[in-house]
Amino acid sequence: MTRSLLLASVILAVAAFAAPYLEVVVPNAETVWIMDEVVEVEWDMDDEVYQYDLAKLTLIRGDKSWVIDEETENDGWFLWDVPTEIEAGEGYQVKIDIIGQTGLTAMSQKFKISCGEFRVIEPSEFDPPWDTNTASYVRWDRGCRPETVKMNLYVLTEAGNPPKQWTVKEGFDNTGELEVKVAFEDIVSGMYRFKLCFADDGKCVESELFELIKKDEPYFVILYPTASVVWPLDSFQFIKWAMDDDTMWDVYYVSIKLIHGTDEWMIAQDTENDGEFIVELPGIETLKPAEDYQVKIEAVDVENVVAVSQKFAIKCGVFHIEAPNAKDPPWDVSAVGIVRWDKACKPAEAQLNLSLLDKDGAKEVLIKKGLENSGIAHVKLPKDTAPGQYKFKLTFNVDGSHAESDLIEVIKK
Repeated sequence: MTRSLLLASVILAVAAFAAPYLEVVVPNAETVWIMDEVVEVEWDMDDEVYQYDLAKLTLIRGDKSWVIDEETENDGWFLWDVPTEIEAGEGYQVKIDIIGQTGLTAMSQKFKISCGEFRVIEPSEFDPPWDTNTASYVRWDRGCRPETVKMNLYVLTEAGNPPKQWTVKEGFDNTGELEVKVAFEDIVSGMYRFKLCFADDGKCVESELFELIKKDEPYFVILYPTASVVWPLDSFQFIKWAMDDDTMWDVYYVSIKLIHGTDEWMIAQDTENDGEFIVELPGIETLKPAEDYQVKIEAVDVENVVAVSQKFAIKCGVFHIEAPNAKDPPWDVSAVGIVRWDKACKPAEAQLNLSLLDKDGAKEVLIKKGLENSGIAHVKLPKDTAPGQYKFKLTFNVDGSHAESDLIEVIKK
């Protein structure tokens, strides 16, 4: 037998007796699991391991262990809700044992388990509306506090001065969820928040705004904007509203106004009553930054169907370049592109210079001088711009204030 044939035979023999491949991919050394959250375990394997149907998953730390699942499908993937009884810390590992093959096992890299932040998870702004006749769940992250700690739950509105608060339930356990019904005689349809407090130290957190509907009575409510909202003056914003079913059937079109004291701006004269509208603030002339703005929505051709929002603020935006940004496609040197920026409440006649910076900011090339502060410019880069990464820079001539864009990729086709 020649030397090459002998070597080939040895390689084949080693391959035939190679150990089956099984590896825990997630969690790994970069992983941090949060208690009371659903996490993922992933493992990779070769065909020899895949032929076995079941696997056992175990969480290990030192001489302690917790069974994640006694028998799960050997499909390389498993979801687990991390118990709050586990102590926060480092040095945790996940062990996978293939059932039916003794010794076929794999251990993950060491990773960390941390406490979650005490917060209300549900309801959220995007959940379906609550109604006063139906019980629903409030859910929260327990913040690694024991179940025996007593909690108090309140519901409050942002309307009114001061805002009103109702006591929903007091003295219940910190279980992470509570089924409640918000049914008070003096509560009306609108936007509300839950306030959840620890009874021992008084620490409280609030939920996102949620819509509450008082059933069996007509309602028409503006869901957004609310009292906590600040609209940047040079921005696009959405307006949301809701009606009871009977009113919704009667009203096909609405008019939308922005009001401030005795001043009014017509936003939409005759728009569909579909519950949402996008408003372009830069297109509204004479609009100035101030507190106490409101949105007014009125049915067209149906009398006495009117809703007014809570008071909110419109303020100057922060001077920054909105586009291009890091998520945009590459900028071709031969093409004309658009640069957009927030005008920061400076007048249109305020002039700016637009320049291009290299990746390190060491080299600056002036592209346009004396731009009007319109918030938009059509730009073509110099022909000799080399492919690479760059930033745009805008500078106000009057005070030297400037803003830089994200790094963008420049190409030459």
